[in-house]
Amino acid sequence: MTERLELNRAWEFTERFDDVFARGEGTFPSVCLPHTCRETPYNYFDESIYQMVCGYRRTIHVPEEWENKRVFLCVGAAAHRAEVFVNGAKLCEHRCGYTAFRVELTRSLHPGRDALLVIRVDSRETLDQPPFGFVIDYMTYGGLYREVWLEVREQSFVEDVFARPEVPDWVCSLSSAADARFAGTLKTELTLTGTDGTAIRQRVFVRGSDEMLAEAVFSAGARETELSVPGARLWDVDSPVLYTLTTELLRGGT
Repeated sequence: MTERLELNRAWEFTERFDDVFARGEGTFPSVCLPHTCRETPYNYFDESIYQMVCGYRRTIHVPEEWENKRVFLCVGAAAHRAEVFVNGAKLCEHRCGYTAFRVELTRSLHPGRDALLVIRVDSRETLDQPPFGFVIDYMTYGGLYREVWLEVREQSFVEDVFARPEVPDWVCSLSSAADARFAGTLKTELTLTGTDGTAIRQRVFVRGSDEMLAEAVFSAGARETELSVPGARLWDVDSPVLYTLTTELLRGGT
């Protein structure tokens, strides 16, 4: 199972990133996320007021229970170029102020010890990365302006599931599909990380109940699956039925 730990409080912040800050030395103001690197006045101001190389840092505790787990740092957005360091070692760089990113911290963490997490954020204008380049008509600001969290996962896990339902043509041609039941097919594309699993189990339930319509077990090496769903119904304003698909990675039946 994935454990999500919010990291939105107790960050130290500086408007001038330097080696002292990166080493965890000195004392700096504490801020909460989401955060802007500079508060701007209501009246007119020059865009250079928020263009800087700033820094965020905090200590994270690594419990003993994280032994043999994988730990990821997830950043909702950092405007506009971000570099992530753990205990002084640079782990990744992300260039785009509009997209989220994730970096694995596992090898840099030691269960039972604290770790210093530092994020360097460059909000200066540059033409080789978005959102600058004279293609937008508003100011972009800077800093960690969305949430940050940790994900603690098993050695192997389901990264992503893309589900695509297939409905017979005759059902789609009905003027009202509220009462039509049909044999549906649910095709899924899986992204798996790691090789520790032995099987994949998928189930389809009627949303809001324990009624299971379909179940199938596939090899853990499967990347595409197909599940038959008997007695399926389309969603309709008069019959707003919905379904839930669960995907589990099994190891030894667990």
